[in-house]
Amino acid sequence: MLSSVYDDLDRNGYRITPANGKRPLGAGWQHRENDPSWKKYAADKNVGIVLGERLIAIDIDIQNEDIAKSVLVSAQLEFGFAPVRFGNKPKCLMLVSVSEPMTKHKIKFKFDGLDNPAVEILANGQQFIAYGTHPDTKMPYVWDLNSGDEPINTTINELPKIGRAHV
Repeated sequence: MLSSVYDDLDRNGYRITPANGKRPLGAGWQHRENDPSWKKYAADKNVGIVLGERLIAIDIDIQNEDIAKSVLVSAQLEFGFAPVRFGNKPKCLMLVSVSEPMTKHKIKFKFDGLDNPAVEILANGQQFIAYGTHPDTKMPYVWDLNSGDEPINTTINELPKIGRAHV
């Protein structure tokens, strides 16, 4: 997977990391630069996008389709239409740029019948899998092209930009 998206992600300004499942390969992945040799030695690995100074991800970790969709629509109304990725539907993730580095935040909810529903702001020192195969579903991660394009077609500067007060 990595070999097919590396050039586009690198050109569009994303720092990436090869990954096994959801786990980045190698130590220090949070701080290393993209390496073209990954196209060869990690060609079939999942691809994580490193978050931090310029990017955060809004991870909607809710297993009820109606509630997850409602939270996503609220986020889109607040932040604008940004790339949305699905791995284990209806859970999803929205990618936005930031005007200043942010730290991780997690908001937990209680709903009968749902296992630990939450919305997380994934930020500095974290990554998410953008391309490859979800380790639980064994299905590819997919981007909802109705919500915004995907990172291989979108530069960081084209993403909606938000500030700390927005989150």
